[in-house]
Amino acid sequence: MHKKWRHGTHVPVLRYISKKVLCKTVIEFGAGAFSTSTFLDDCYFKDLLSLNSYESSGDWIALLNRHFSKDKRFYLHKISKKAKELKKHKYNDADILFVDGPSLEHRIFVLKRLRHLAPICILHDAAPKKPNSKDSKLNKLIKLFKYKSFFYPPRNISPTSILSNYIDVSSWASEIVWDSDYKNILAVFGGNNA
Repeated sequence: MHKKWRHGTHVPVLRYISKKVLCKTVIEFGAGAFSTSTFLDDCYFKDLLSLNSYESSGDWIALLNRHFSKDKRFYLHKISKKAKELKKHKYNDADILFVDGPSLEHRIFVLKRLRHLAPICILHDAAPKKPNSKDSKLNKLIKLFKYKSFFYPPRNISPTSILSNYIDVSSWASEIVWDSDYKNILAVFGGNNA
C-alpha cells in the first residue's frame, strides 16, 4: 500500500460496523478521504440520513466540499484547531461518533468530552500498543468504556479502537477481515494503491 494512503486502515472497521448496527446518523471529527467516503457509500451505510463532519483544515474542507457537497446527507462544519473550543458548538446525538485528527492528544480530548453522544465510538490511529499495555492517557480514556475492541491491521500501522458503554463490541475486532481494497475511494481522490 502506498505510504500516503496507509491511514485507510479504518475502512474495514467502518464497513464491518455498517453490517452490525443500523446507522442513520454519524458525527465525524477529522473528515477525510477514507472515513467520509465510507460513511457516504450506500453499499455500506445505506440507511444513513446525516453525516455531520467537523474539520479544522482549510485544505481538507475545500477538498471535501469539492467531492461531497452535492450529497444532501453531508454537513461539513469548520471548527477551530484548538480542541478546547469544542464547547462552542452544539452537537446532536448520533449512532456513531468517529474521531480522527491531528494528534492523539486532540483525539483523546474530543472523545473524552463527546463520548456521550453515540452508543458506538470509533477512535482511529489509536489503540494500546498491545491489548493490555499501559499507554497512560489512552488507557485512562479506554477505561471510561465498558466494552472495547482493538483492530490491529497488518504491519502495525494505524490501529482503530471500537468503544461503547451500551453495545458489547468486545469480539468485533477479531471478526473484522483485513481488506485493503480502496480503489473506489482512491480513484475519487487521485491516489493509487501501489
